[in-house]
Amino acid sequence: MSVSPELYRNLYPEGDEENAFEKLLAHEMAHRLHIRILNGDEDAMGAVWFYEGFALYAAGQFEKNAPELSVTEIWSIVNDPERGSYKKYASVFQYFARKISIHQLVENAAKDEFLDWLKKVSQ
Repeated sequence: MSVSPELYRNLYPEGDEENAFEKLLAHEMAHRLHIRILNGDEDAMGAVWFYEGFALYAAGQFEKNAPELSVTEIWSIVNDPERGSYKKYASVFQYFARKISIHQLVENAAKDEFLDWLKKVSQ
C-alpha cells in the first residue's frame, strides 16, 4: 500500500527531496527485499535504526541531505531503542556501510553481540 505523492509530501515534509515518492516506493520494496534475504525472518532485521537505515540506503534517500553526525551521536542513535529521525538513520547506516560490507551488516544485525561486533569492526 502507498499514499499519493501529494499526501506523502504533506505527511512527511522532511522527506521532500528529488524523486522523493519514487524513493519512498523503493524504500518499502527494500524492506521486502531485506526480509527475503533473511528467508522471511523479520525478527532478524535488527534494530529500528538498522532496518530503516538499510531501506533508506537501498532507496538512495537522503544521500545528499543527511546530517553530519559525530561518532558519539551515531552511537547514541544506535543505542536508542525508540524510533527516531530517518535522516539520522540514513547518516548512521551510511557511516557503517563505508566501513563494513552490506552483506556483513545484514548477516550480523540480529545477533545478540551485534553492537559489540560493530564497535570492533568499525573502528
